[in-house]
Amino acid sequence: MVREQDTDGNVAEYFAADGNTKAYPYYSSLAATGLHTTTSDMYRFVASQWDSDEASARILLPQTQQLMRQTHASMFGLAIWGAGPMLFADNNAGGFIIGHGGQSPSLNTTARLNPDTGNGIVIFETGNASLASDIASQWTLWETGNPDIYILRNALPVMFKRILIGYVIILLLAFTAGWQLRRQWRSLRKHVL
Repeated sequence: MVREQDTDGNVAEYFAADGNTKAYPYYSSLAATGLHTTTSDMYRFVASQWDSDEASARILLPQTQQLMRQTHASMFGLAIWGAGPMLFADNNAGGFIIGHGGQSPSLNTTARLNPDTGNGIVIFETGNASLASDIASQWTLWETGNPDIYILRNALPVMFKRILIGYVIILLLAFTAGWQLRRQWRSLRKHVL
């Protein structure tokens, strides 16, 4: 169920893809889809997930964080979910780039962290359905050299399409070559006989 959200007016404007402002949706599943926060609070939350020496910044015990970052769900052999965070890509240190994102029409957010280095990225944006995720995917690639689950998921249809086009081209070339050989063979047979 979606209805208009009541706010105190201290909320960033929500832009549609056409650039016009629109009302924020209000979802009945507030915990899953209705988080309102500031970038500084989101930064503090993401920083609390890092295994830093600053115990005051931690929300969870290091052992709990390690359990949350283990693979709990995978797709096509790729780890995609821990116990809470998404596992975006291998971080080349025995773990993953972790985080989470959200999407509504013309709204996209993401927060990602490399627990090994403490590097992270937080993006909130409106006016585009996937810009924050796309930028964070490029950050993940830059941070680790590994494509994340979104790059791989979005690349699969393109890859299959290119493979299919390649097969069609090969079949057309084979047909054309066979036709040319057959024509030459007939011509040769005429001259010999």
